[in-house]
Amino acid sequence: MTLFVLSISLIVLGFGAVGMLAPLRLIKFVLWFDNPRGLYAAATFRIIFGLALIYIAKATQWPEFLQILGIFTLAAGFILLLLGLERFHKIVVWWCGQSVGMLRIWSFFALLLGGFLVYVVWGRLVFSEAV
Repeated sequence: MTLFVLSISLIVLGFGAVGMLAPLRLIKFVLWFDNPRGLYAAATFRIIFGLALIYIAKATQWPEFLQILGIFTLAAGFILLLLGLERFHKIVVWWCGQSVGMLRIWSFFALLLGGFLVYVVWGRLVFSEAV
């Protein structure tokens, strides 16, 4: 489970980097999700990742933060399903219509979050190997 969270954290970090360097490529990727299959994939990903964060949280140095992040991520997955395709489409169109500067700001926060999660989870892997 830890390797799963580390992998997703590296992906978040990578998307943050892509968004900072090439925001238009990130828009193309986001638009790929603008369909029923993409909605369910995004919701499923959030639900699974939220559960994984909650599962590994107690073994990290930041258990409360990861549990809260996991709960919010899990809730985001279920809320995404409740929104439905029409509202999901409006959110995607709104997000993709942001200025390049705003997309870079969003990407910067993804970069920070991904980096922090890699730090927290990597520390768990190193600590568990040392014991």
